[in-house]
Amino acid sequence: MLFRKSSTTVAATGYTNDVADGVEQASWVGALGSYYLPAGADEIVLEHYCVANPSDTGPNSVSPVSVCLTVSACPQICPSVTVTKN
Repeated sequence: MLFRKSSTTVAATGYTNDVADGVEQASWVGALGSYYLPAGADEIVLEHYCVANPSDTGPNSVSPVSVCLTVSACPQICPSVTVTKN
C-alpha cells in the first residue's frame, strides 16, 4: 500500500503474504505496520507485487476488496485526509 501526497509517495507498507493459486477464493488478513504521515496523504494506492517486481512470473491474480485503516490522534494538529474510492 502506497500513501501519496501530491503524487509523491510519502510512505509505503511491505507487501502482504501470498495467497493460494488456482482456487476460486483465498484471503490474507494481517497488519501492515504503523506509519506516521506528518503532512498527511491525499491518495492511497494498492500496488500489486509484480508492479515493483516485474521479473515475477507468478499468476499475479490478487484483487483487493477491502482495506481497514486505524487512525490515531497526532501529538500535534495534523491535516485532514479524505480517501475516496475510484
